[in-house]
Amino acid sequence: MATSSITIANNWLVTASTLIGTDRSYSNTIGGLCVSCALLALNGTVNQTGSTTAPPVPGTGISVSNLPLTLGNALDPFHPAATNLTSPAVGRS
Repeated sequence: MATSSITIANNWLVTASTLIGTDRSYSNTIGGLCVSCALLALNGTVNQTGSTTAPPVPGTGISVSNLPLTLGNALDPFHPAATNLTSPAVGRS
């Protein structure tokens, strides 16, 4: 912080101050759920509705899809580990 003062006449004092700063913030999640990845594996698109034409990011023309779903690229959340049909390749993603 920088401050400067100047006396004007006998009864006046003018003071000026400045403050300059920066702030940076970073976030990193390790071991968290990638919602877009899970949606892509569950319904073939990153849209929660399963739409293959609606953009996942409003106001863009981006379309992310992984169609058609097969046993090799689908996520199976409905069976326990012993009978789960999720491909090992999908499990490592």
